[in-house]
Parts: sequence; C-alpha cells; structure tokens
Amino acid sequence: MKQGLILRIAYAVLICLVWVSCKKSVITPPAIHMDYFPVDVGHWVEYEMDSTVYDAFFNGKDTSYHYYIREEITETFTDLEGHKAYRIQRSRRDSLGMPWQITDIWYANRDEHTGERVEENVRYVNLVFPPDKKVRWDGNALNTRPKWEFRYEKIHSPADLGAIHFDSTVTVLQIDEANLIEQQYAQEIYAKGVGLVYRKQHYLETEVDGTIIGGYDFTFKVINWGK
Repeated sequence: MKQGLILRIAYAVLICLVWVSCKKSVITPPAIHMDYFPVDVGHWVEYEMDSTVYDAFFNGKDTSYHYYIREEITETFTDLEGHKAYRIQRSRRDSLGMPWQITDIWYANRDEHTGERVEENVRYVNLVFPPDKKVRWDGNALNTRPKWEFRYEKIHSPADLGAIHFDSTVTVLQIDEANLIEQQYAQEIYAKGVGLVYRKQHYLETEVDGTIIGGYDFTFKVINWGK
C-alpha cells in the first residue's frame, strides 16, 4: 500500500514537471503594432495644411496656401486584386468655420506585413510591420515612380506636434537627397491608434548658388481625430 502511494506521488510530480516544461516552452509571438495604421470604419483625422509653390520662371513669385484636410474611413470593399481595402473619403475647407467639401477618394490596405495607401491612384508602402530600425524597403515598389528607400528613424517614441502629445509614434524617413541643383526630402510620423499625424515633403530646384527657381514645400499635421 505504501508502495502504491509512493507511485501515485511520483506520477503526480512527473505530471507537474511536464506541465511546467510545456508552459516554459510556450513562445509569445512578437507584437506587430498594426495599430500605427488604424483602419476602423468611422475613424477620422483632421489636418492643418501649409504649402508653398516656388515658381520663379512663370509667375515670378512664390504662392502659399493654408487649408484643412479631413480623412475618414467610410467603408470596406474588395479591391481589384481581391484584397480587403478601406475607403478613405477626403474633404477640404479653407478655414475652421467653413463646411467640409469632399475632394477625392483614396483607399488603404493593411495586413500583418504592410500598411499601404493609394493616393491619386498611386500606391505607396507607407509602413512595414513590425517596426524595426534595421529594416529598409522601397516605398514605391508598387508604383512606377523611382525607388525611394524608406526606413524607420524612430520607433515607439513619444512625440509632440504643437500642443498635442503622443505617447508612441514611429517616424519614417522616405527620402533625403541633395545635390547642387536639387533638394528632395520626405518624412511621415504615425501615432498608435491615430495613424498618420504628420507629413513633410519638399522638392526644390535651385541654381548652383542656392537660389530657388522651382519646386514645392508642404507640411500637414494633425489637429483632431476620433471615431
């Protein structure tokens, strides 16, 4: 009888050891952080936009613009490649008191590998998941434009845009090139749960002495969002 008791205890200990061993072998998959690129229907973001067009040859002057943009995900659909897509309705107004006017429709795709936006029928690979500062990718790989090697400058970093604070953002440097007659720069910032919160682009054509003869510069940053 004592021997049977010992066997039962030994068996129970063995079961516990096996359970602990199995528990230790469970590997938690790494977080992908797709919430930097939210695609919930009803999600909207509003931006303040400032831009300057440099036109020394034709108009002989620079022209500046200031207005507001609203992007809202209004529905899902299946795109021509059979993938789930998200319709982005874009609206514009010139001042805060004016009604929104729909200007165009863009759309987005997101899976566990990438977050992509189709803007004016041009597809960009804006983010890759999970964010990693060692990763490089061609943001223009799915369109006919020249190769731009995107990379993460910052990941999971706090950021302040004006009076708005974000606890966790990723910053993507899209291009930063310059020579004696051209300058080209593009950067985007995405915040968790919000999406794109900042975009900066400029392309300048210059004389050798640095005089600007053409190009553009625009910045837009988030001012509000919700669902």
